[in-house]
Amino acid sequence: MKRIFCKKYGSRWAAALCIILCAATLLIHKNTAAGLESQTAAERWQAGDLQYTQVTAFISEDGAVTAEDIMSAREGIENTLASLGLEAEGENARLWLDAYSGELSLTVSTDYNEQTVRVIATDGDFFFLHPPDMESGWYYSGSDTTDATVVLDVYLAWALFGGTDVAGKTVELGGALCTVAGVASLPADERELSAYGSEYTLYVPYSLLERRGYDVPITCYEVVLPEVTSGYGLDTVETALGLSDGDYEMRTNTGRFGITNSLALLGQFSQRVQRLGRIYYPWWENAARAAENQCALLAALACALTIYPLLFTAVTGVRAAVRRKRSKGR
Repeated sequence: MKRIFCKKYGSRWAAALCIILCAATLLIHKNTAAGLESQTAAERWQAGDLQYTQVTAFISEDGAVTAEDIMSAREGIENTLASLGLEAEGENARLWLDAYSGELSLTVSTDYNEQTVRVIATDGDFFFLHPPDMESGWYYSGSDTTDATVVLDVYLAWALFGGTDVAGKTVELGGALCTVAGVASLPADERELSAYGSEYTLYVPYSLLERRGYDVPITCYEVVLPEVTSGYGLDTVETALGLSDGDYEMRTNTGRFGITNSLALLGQFSQRVQRLGRIYYPWWENAARAAENQCALLAALACALTIYPLLFTAVTGVRAAVRRKRSKGR
């Protein structure tokens, strides 16, 4: 009796189990990138019916993009949006936002200590795009009236001051005295923490380093703007930058973890592992790429789990058709 039951219903239970596991895998896939706030700026900025997208250009140092080039790109984006009749509602409202950043290594010091640190020079709405939790104080913004403020990470705050309650204290950077606006916590997401590393990190207004004579390569330009049609935001930013092929790489952050994109990545794994280009990724993008890899593997697993139920359904249908044919022949 047991053998008859297993023979009759075992395949059905196996197919049902595969469907349940597939649904669970897709649910995990959907929430895999939930902790990456740097990829959700469009959702956080969006208000009303107008759809938004987040686009990033990763630029090689050979691209030699300057702050003046970004200003020109901003003007191009503004003109493109205005040509479609898209304007912000309200006197102080904004239709879109952007930020750019670059990295270099410098020495920062106090009266008693000095450290060589990773400096991330920023401009625009960088901390909206990458909002850190703060141990103390707050982060500066692009609208601050002074650019002599900096943000330390937890590692650097402990190394320089032996604690994190240091908002308002001063550090010296490139001969300039800077006020500590706040201390940023380490990333909470494990992938972000791994990509972030253990290097002492200091966030600095780009204009501060520019005034001190430092040549900071702009390697990341991020924009949140209306998505009038599919791909419109990416095309608008790419056209406004006007960079040469090989000097940049465009990325649409919004929707990058969807199931369709995950399946498309399965055929690109070798290219993602063996990077031969000159593009440098900041830590938040490396974390996002790690999440993309996880999503791709989950998508592959979900597809594999559908094979048996599909085969079972097909075989069952064929058998049913054969039985009906035989019964009619009788």
